[in-house]
Amino acid sequence: MRRLFAVPVGALALALVTALQATEALHRVRVDPCAILVVYLAFRADVLGAAVSTLLLGALMDVAAGSTLGLHMFSLTLLFVGARIGANAFPWQPGVRLWPLGVGGAFAHAVLVAALVRVFAEHEFSLAALWTAALPSLAADALVSPLLLALADALARRVDPEPDHMFLPR
Repeated sequence: MRRLFAVPVGALALALVTALQATEALHRVRVDPCAILVVYLAFRADVLGAAVSTLLLGALMDVAAGSTLGLHMFSLTLLFVGARIGANAFPWQPGVRLWPLGVGGAFAHAVLVAALVRVFAEHEFSLAALWTAALPSLAADALVSPLLLALADALARRVDPEPDHMFLPR
């Protein structure tokens, strides 16, 4: 159960984001806390716990979004695999700042979801339209990401004070 520490953080953040999106002022801004947490898990958690957490966060996101079950689960898993390959392929320093990677992961998740919807539902997909629609969401992700990553890091240190996984400073 210690390995799934990010799932409650993701569920709480997803509930808060869903409630905020119901307001008139923020209905066009889509903050993606699950994608930010998946990038965090890819860099700073063990593979098994991170993979299970990614699947659970994807299922929660599918339920919260009301989308086809498996859309976000599959796209978050692809994001996790890509981020994990990037984490292992490049020589990252132990104190690497993850908030730019988290924001990039949120945008990559939006592109993956749009591409999957285009492929399987045969809707129009325009990267230029996605970019202009995603600008407010990227700004919101940039604001939320440091807080969310700090919360996940504090919880990870509390759950496992003697980490043996990569990139977490000892």
